[in-house]
Amino acid sequence: MQNHSSIENHRIMSMEKEKRNTILNASMSEFSKGFKMASTDLIAQKAGISKGLLFHYFGTKRDLYLFILDYALETVMNEYKSLLYSDEKDLLERIWQISLLKKDLCGQYPDIFEFLTASYYQISEQPNDFALRYMELKKELYRLLYDNIDEDLLKENINKVMASNIIRWTLEGLSQKMTHEKKSFKQMSKEFDTYLEETKSYLNLLRELLYR
Repeated sequence: MQNHSSIENHRIMSMEKEKRNTILNASMSEFSKGFKMASTDLIAQKAGISKGLLFHYFGTKRDLYLFILDYALETVMNEYKSLLYSDEKDLLERIWQISLLKKDLCGQYPDIFEFLTASYYQISEQPNDFALRYMELKKELYRLLYDNIDEDLLKENINKVMASNIIRWTLEGLSQKMTHEKKSFKQMSKEFDTYLEETKSYLNLLRELLYR
């Protein structure tokens, strides 16, 4: 994934913000169809610019896609980092706060989450970079999630590594359950409150089983 400076220093970032966001949103909307199906002609048309100007800023369709992907992932990751760099040391509470944050972000950045959701479901049709960047993001998120947690909250005689694995596997299972049916972003958004209720129930059970 590109680092923050490479995105900030990209030539598109010198464009007036409203016009730039129009191009980025049009690109995310079109790439939600899949990389191969996406049309740069339609992106330019939706953004109200010439195709020549679009390629002036991005060079190729692939370069545009990779910038959009990195822009979307970095936007989301920065929001998660702001939360995970807080003083909260309770792992289960961190997971709950991230779940709430994700719901808020879906409302704040619908174009980004629609693009990322569609890209995830079409992962075999995307450039290999998507799978690599997705795994990098997931690895970094888990690193931050488990960083500097208070293991003394766990029961005295419990195996801390095993307890940590149980929590992680539960979290991953809930995530897979939410995504395995390949629902659209709009469908998933409508069901997010149900997902949150289920997540809260599992976290409460884990707290009862594993915490003092």
